[in-house]
Amino acid sequence: MTSRNPITDLQELALRAMLAELGTISELAKTKIWEPWHLSLWQHLIPEFVVSYKALIASCQQKDLSASAWMTRNLLELTVWVVYCVGSRDNAKRFYDDKARDAFDLLDHLKLFAALADKPDTTLSDLIDTTREALVDRLPAEGYEDIDETYQQVHQAAKQLGLGPFFKNTNKLLSKFAHPTAMMVFSFPDEDSRAQASKFFLVLGTVLCVSSMAEFDRYANTVGGTTSTSDADKWMSELGLKASLLRGDHRNTE
Repeated sequence: MTSRNPITDLQELALRAMLAELGTISELAKTKIWEPWHLSLWQHLIPEFVVSYKALIASCQQKDLSASAWMTRNLLELTVWVVYCVGSRDNAKRFYDDKARDAFDLLDHLKLFAALADKPDTTLSDLIDTTREALVDRLPAEGYEDIDETYQQVHQAAKQLGLGPFFKNTNKLLSKFAHPTAMMVFSFPDEDSRAQASKFFLVLGTVLCVSSMAEFDRYANTVGGTTSTSDADKWMSELGLKASLLRGDHRNTE
């Protein structure tokens, strides 16, 4: 009898949890209980986990340690946003509105970049201004509010949630591998060493994915009006983790 590969088991658990929450979102869409912007937030946020986790699996298979660390860091940030958005309606709306704030910030930086040329292209600058004006005109109809505020940075959100030390330390660890640091260059000279190290990121990425899906599942069952039975505690149990991993005693401020 062939024993199961524990890495395969982890992948299947994470993918199963994400698939279940995609189904939860579809159910929420049918109930029409949530406001359009609120439903849209989760229709976009949860699928991002699927994209990043599948990319993590692929990078591990390719023994690409840097990419594995990058995808795990993406999952870390997405985890913070899930916990942030389930915290309150105001938090969720703030993150949703940040989509517009991010767009304006991008346009501002593009304009600054265009001005660096020896002969700045006024046509490009005018196009950026026109695009900005068009976005401003669309905001009220799409439910955006208080766009004059600066966007919420992920490390600030983590600190607000009591996850500051967890985010700071985990992000720092992942950055050491995501970037071509001296440690990265000299410590993993061959594919085998990179393959072994990548497994760590797959385990961490799985924990982040499953924990986030559990947080959203509880939230949807509490305030979303879903009728499906929550599997959140079961998923956490399969990983050998406390159900309150992202809401536990480790939440302390810096």
